[in-house]
Amino acid sequence: MLDERLSLAASLYEPCDWGADIGTDHAYLPCHLLRTNTCKHMIAADVSEKALTRARDNLTRQRLIDRADVVLADGLDAVNRKCGCISVMGMGGELMGRILRKGQDRLQGAVLVLGAHTELNLVREAIRDVGYHIVQERLCKAAGRFYVFWRAEAGPAD
Repeated sequence: MLDERLSLAASLYEPCDWGADIGTDHAYLPCHLLRTNTCKHMIAADVSEKALTRARDNLTRQRLIDRADVVLADGLDAVNRKCGCISVMGMGGELMGRILRKGQDRLQGAVLVLGAHTELNLVREAIRDVGYHIVQERLCKAAGRFYVFWRAEAGPAD
């Protein structure tokens, strides 16, 4: 069962063959997306080996590990194939902006689901800088905090 924040992220996801969750932590979102067949396969990536142990355990427990690549990597370095949708969430805007700019060649037109905790203006700038535009902006409240999520797509705004 996903909390309000992860439920909102899942609702913004583009159904696809391969998706990627950058900063996956416990892999709750990839588990949900695989279970619902929103994505046939997922890359679950994090910079923390401890987080990836939790992710691997959750994917294994739910019998989804055979449809997931669990990757220790920095940001979009984990994306080693074309993905239909990529989520980057749960971090500050400055870090998220750096991740998007540094890995922009790995996006390959994927739909982005983004949710920064701080410095939202820096994420907006990065979205524009990597050649994307926001098509949806949604707000939710979870655990007493408000969260802003964006769905961004490649190309200029209409």
